[in-house]
Amino acid sequence: TGDSAPGSWGGHGIPYREYDAESFKCVTWGAELLLTVPFHQTYAQQAHVVVTNEMLDKRGVGPSGVVWDDLIADIKALSGQQADGDPARAPQTTLA
Repeated sequence: TGDSAPGSWGGHGIPYREYDAESFKCVTWGAELLLTVPFHQTYAQQAHVVVTNEMLDKRGVGPSGVVWDDLIADIKALSGQQADGDPARAPQTTLA
C-alpha cells in the first residue's frame, strides 16, 4: 500500500495504459499523465488487470507469450492462495 498523507489528493481509480521500467502512462482528470515508479510506489494502493478469453489463443497463451495457467499460479502465489492447478478460467462467451 502507498503511504500517501491523510487529506491528500487521491482515492480514485485510474487506468494505466502503458508502462516501462521508469514510468506508467495513465489517464486521470481528463488528461494523460506520466507517473514515475517512485510516485507509483508511494501512492498506488491496488492494481487490477483485465484478461479476456479473446486475448488468449486456444492453448491459453496471450500475444506477449504469457501462459494463462502460469499467470493464475503467480497471482495465487502473490496473494498467498494455494496454486491448485485448476485456474478459474473466464467463461466462454458467444456474441450474436
